[in-house]
Amino acid sequence: MLKTLYILVIAGFCLQQASAQSVSRTSGAVCKYCLPIGWSMDGSASNLFPSISNSNHWGGESDAPWVPALQGTPPSGYNTFLSSYNSVNVTNTSSTTITGLTPGQTFYLKYSVMASRTEYSGGKEYGETATLQLSAGATESETTTFVPNENTSKWITKYLKFTPTATSAKLTFSGTGSSGGFVNLDIDDAAISRCPDLSPNMVIEGLNFGPEKDRDFLVNIYEINNGKTNQSISFRITKINGFTITYSNHHGISKVFGDKQNENGNWTFTETAQFITATSNAPIAANGKATIGFNVKRKAVAGAGLTQNLTTTVLSNSGGEIKSQNNTALTSLSTN
Repeated sequence: MLKTLYILVIAGFCLQQASAQSVSRTSGAVCKYCLPIGWSMDGSASNLFPSISNSNHWGGESDAPWVPALQGTPPSGYNTFLSSYNSVNVTNTSSTTITGLTPGQTFYLKYSVMASRTEYSGGKEYGETATLQLSAGATESETTTFVPNENTSKWITKYLKFTPTATSAKLTFSGTGSSGGFVNLDIDDAAISRCPDLSPNMVIEGLNFGPEKDRDFLVNIYEINNGKTNQSISFRITKINGFTITYSNHHGISKVFGDKQNENGNWTFTETAQFITATSNAPIAANGKATIGFNVKRKAVAGAGLTQNLTTTVLSNSGGEIKSQNNTALTSLSTN
């Protein structure tokens, strides 16, 4: 008797919806010795006010152009950013508060940093390092080191991954510059996102295969944690010796409970003796999915009474996820 299979794996789905996370952006009206709204200067005798700059001048000062000219505009899309001058004797450390966090939930903070210099007497050299540090509710930090003329005068975009212990956390921006120099920070007010969580399933109309019978099947990769993927995604299918698995490199229709559109054209396929691996840079939206089509056919040499497991596994860290306990889907194929 022909069996019909429809597996839908949504293990670990986060039913609780997080409140909106908020962080103050680093843009504002250009000015020297001032701060964007929502930011404050950390108090110490050697700490002075930072400035809000644009892509042409430090603090908007016409006599303090960036030299060399900056490459590109701030990735946030705003035209201004926070500039911090640092030397052996002076720092421009500042901070803000991230709110709306869920303790125990992992988040990303997207930000961009840059080292720059001017012909102004106080900043003829590049800043040497820029650090973002979380405290009072989270304990992560990340430092970028700048090498003159290699990664200076251009924006470097990064993601700081953190798991808060409270509903808010302090975010501090600081830098170093032994000879005096600027480091800059660009953050927009939508910079906080939840980590994605990917979970696969397989959909196939039947599990029992007669001689040389073939069927289409789908691999669906679901995002189940309300977090858009932010890096490449890879999954693999384990080959089984009683069946041949094939696929198209182009979008098409898979015959699985009717005509189903697949997205194979978004994926690059590679093979070894053991696995078929598919990789894509196309993001999966929060609570969205990607659908990839395959065909499985019983080999002529496969005798009756054979049972083998068809397994799909999302590879660890795909899409930026950190949870891997729900990354495998499995079903058994048999011959009659």
